[in-house]
Formats: sequence, structure tokens, C-alpha cells
Amino acid sequence: MVTMATANINEKHAYRKMSIPYTFARVCAMRSKLIPRTEFLKLLKMELSAITRYLQESEYRDAITKLSSNYRGVELVDQALKLNQEQTFSKLRRISTDEVEKLINSYIARVDIQNLKVIIRGIYSNSKKEDIIPLVQPVGKLDEKYYEALFELNTIEKVLKENRIVEFKDISSAFEDFKRTNRLIELENTLDKHYYWKALQDAKSLPDKGKLYTKFLEREIDLLNIKNLLRLKREKTEPAKIMSYMIAGGRMLKKNVLTRLSTSDSLETLMSRLRKTRYGKAIAFVEGSSLVEIQLKIDRYLMKSAFLRTHQEPMSVICVLGYMMSKIIELKNLRLIVKAKYLGVPMDYIEKNMLI
Repeated sequence: MVTMATANINEKHAYRKMSIPYTFARVCAMRSKLIPRTEFLKLLKMELSAITRYLQESEYRDAITKLSSNYRGVELVDQALKLNQEQTFSKLRRISTDEVEKLINSYIARVDIQNLKVIIRGIYSNSKKEDIIPLVQPVGKLDEKYYEALFELNTIEKVLKENRIVEFKDISSAFEDFKRTNRLIELENTLDKHYYWKALQDAKSLPDKGKLYTKFLEREIDLLNIKNLLRLKREKTEPAKIMSYMIAGGRMLKKNVLTRLSTSDSLETLMSRLRKTRYGKAIAFVEGSSLVEIQLKIDRYLMKSAFLRTHQEPMSVICVLGYMMSKIIELKNLRLIVKAKYLGVPMDYIEKNMLI
């Protein structure tokens, strides 16, 4: 008798016999089924019931059909998005060679880190489980039940010591800082540093695909450092302390550049200096802009640069990275729209904050 697990293994082995270009071609086909930007603008004008019907005619149909007997309304859509997310990344692994699968796992480890942050923030703020668990995105090898059990540990120390995402020894110093200051910033920054350090190590171990992945990560590190610079400078943080939050390994913004930026005597001076960097033309660092506006510009620049590379190199690892980024953004946008409809948030506000 052939079980479902056996069938999946056999299917995996069958795909492994395919060439890497075949995998990229399959991913390109998956990318073609993503929701276009113009459709998100239409969804903003729909009622929740119409959004559900729209999704039933898309790639989310199977998930909605499977869950419709147990859920209704916003909960049905939310659960369907989660199920589709799990199915999508499972499929990506199945159709990938060992090397590409390693890259996929390395990339989505960021979501595990983000989920860990969500659990920690929930415990820190004494939030209820039903308010926190829906914020978790189980796209990695850890499912929602795992995160529920993690949340139920009820203390940040237990979560950090018993989680299966990052070893406590790698974040113990940051935890001591947290105990001393009762601020989460040290912990969250250390988790980010751990992710990018590990991802860059993963990239080095990928002989054929590692160089493109490294460039992708290095650009992300630069942009995350810019976000942190702006936020910390607004809080009037001392330059030495700012530098302690910078993530090593960026592409354009090396330590000497970051040091100069950190010593800016004001947020306006920092903006002026950022305009002179390699990112100044692509991202409008306009004085008077809110940090939320600038952060959205940074995220959109990263997204557009990844999409551009995808079109330039459709049969490369960038195709897979671009698809994963696009899928995660699509899911975030859909969740944002659905929750906004449910809560009555003005749609013009949502449109300004969506990544499209």
C-alpha cells in the first residue's frame, strides 16, 4: 500500500532527477499565478464576502473549499491563507534539487525568526494567545501548534531556552541585556544578526547558487541597517550604541560608512548623508518624511530590485528568491486588507501601507 508520505517521497525523488532549469521553470509558472498589483487595488473596494469569492476563483480555492465547513468570514480567509502558505512552500521544496531546497530553507528561516519575535512580544505585553497565534506564519518546518506550545511556556527566558529556532548560547548575552533594561530591542536585534550570519554561511556552502544569494542578502543587510540608523538617530541614541546594532556583512555600507552615518548630529544630517550613498537615488530620503514612509520606500525598493533581477535572470536562483518574497508579500497584503475590512480601517490608509 502506498501512503501519502511515501507518495511525497517518490515525487520528491522524481523531481530530483529533473534539471535545475526545470525547477526554475516550474517556479516561474507559480509566479505567474500571483495576484497582480491592479487586483489588490480592486480588492480594496470589495466587501469581505466578495473578497472571499474572488479568492475562491484563484490559487486559494482548494484551501478555502477544504476549510469552509469549519470556518466563516474573516477566520475562513485567514486560515485559508495559512494553509495555502504551507502548501506553497511544501511544493517549492518538493520540486527543488537539494541545493535549491537548502536555499529555500535558509530564506524562510527569517519567518521562523519573525515568529519567535511575535511570541516574545506577546509574552512581553501580556497578550492573549488568541491575539498572538494568528500573527504567526508557519511556513517553515514548525507548525502553528508548535508556536502555541511555545507561547504557553509563558516566560521569555523559557521560550529562548527551549525553542528550536536559535540556540540560547547565541543570544544569552542579549537576554542578559534584556533582563537589565527590560527592552526588547537588544533581543530582536541579536535575532536578526543571528539570522543574517547563518544565511550568509548557508550562501557560502552553495557552490553554484551562493554568489547570487549572497548579493541578495548583502543588499537586505544594507537596507535593514539604514532602517535601524534612522530609528535610532530619531531616538537620539549615542553613535557607539548605534554601531552595536548594525549588522555586519552589508554590500555597499561597510563599517566605515556606517560609522560616519552613525555620527550624524541630527536626523536631517543623516538623511542628507544617506542621499549621497549608493541608495540615495533609488530611495528618496526626504527631510520631513515619517519613518514609516521611508521604511515603506526601502521595502518597495528591495521588492522592485528583486523583481527586476528576476526578469533579467529568469533561470537563476533569483527566480526562486523573488517568488518567495512575492508570495510572502501577497499573503501579508491579503491579511492586511481582510483585517482592515473586518475592523473598519479606512482603505486609503491601507493602500498607503501595502507593499504593491
